[in-house]
Amino acid sequence: MNHPRMLLAAAAFAGALVMAPAPAHAQFPPQPGPPPPGYRPPPPGYQQPPPPGYGQPGYAPGYRPPPPGYRPPPPGGFGPPPPQQPRKRNRFSGEDRQEDHIFSWMTFSAGITGGLGGSFIGRPDDQTLFGQEVSPGYPGFGGFSPAIGAQFEVRFLGYVGVEMDFLYVGENGSTTITVLDHVTRQETEFDINIGHRALHVPLYLKGVFPGRWFSPMVMIGPEFVSPLGAARFSIEGENNTPTRYGAFAADGYTMIGFGIGGELNLPIPFVDLRLPISLRGAYNPGAGDTRTERVIAVAGDEPQTLAAEFFSTAFEWNVRLHAGLSANF
Repeated sequence: MNHPRMLLAAAAFAGALVMAPAPAHAQFPPQPGPPPPGYRPPPPGYQQPPPPGYGQPGYAPGYRPPPPGYRPPPPGGFGPPPPQQPRKRNRFSGEDRQEDHIFSWMTFSAGITGGLGGSFIGRPDDQTLFGQEVSPGYPGFGGFSPAIGAQFEVRFLGYVGVEMDFLYVGENGSTTITVLDHVTRQETEFDINIGHRALHVPLYLKGVFPGRWFSPMVMIGPEFVSPLGAARFSIEGENNTPTRYGAFAADGYTMIGFGIGGELNLPIPFVDLRLPISLRGAYNPGAGDTRTERVIAVAGDEPQTLAAEFFSTAFEWNVRLHAGLSANF
């Protein structure tokens, strides 16, 4: 009888324990505090398994997927970059623009050129006219001479060229005439200007030393001159002398042309462009060394006087500095 009572008492005690209210700390657990300073939430995929190959050689810690086109280095690394291949050079001349030319042994050139300089004719050695001295003497002329035109050339093996230019040239000269009156012993001065327009066609034989950036050269050859239109003539001041002055354009003549210069090679791909620069001169051997060869004179009524004198516009010297632009094929 005692055992059943003991079992009931134990069951009642257990039920009381179950039904008893829980303590306060069990019903309301403590809440977490604010995150510490500098805390950052973990990135997506945190605590996920690493990708295949993680930790293998060639992958640094903190592996990320490689960018598109990535190639792993070969064993031993990539090594130094390959050396740049030089431009193909002409085996004849050493020029490095062979691929821009039609032939390796011959180059064609076409371009424009312009020049600034002067035209001159000095005093002749012999000042006599009609076998006697005439006053005033031939004074000589000098003036501004611009030019512009086209340039063409054929060059062989890079060293020897033949150049022909077509230049429109304005030649001008001026001088001061001083006349002494033998009676009053007074001097009279006035200025005379002469000139003409002309077509100059120089034909040069050229020697060139080809270089990568600059090619020096020398040139020599005939320069054919053909005056265009009538001569220009003007007087500034008052001509109180009995002599009438004027000018005339001579027929075509030939000068001896020469010069030095060079070409600046422009680093432009696909087209071989150059800047030719030259200092040119030309001498006219047909100008003559006597006054009779340079003028048309009409004798005056009095001895050693002139009724008229007309000056030829065929200048003795031309000097110009030329520059241009040429394309070479």
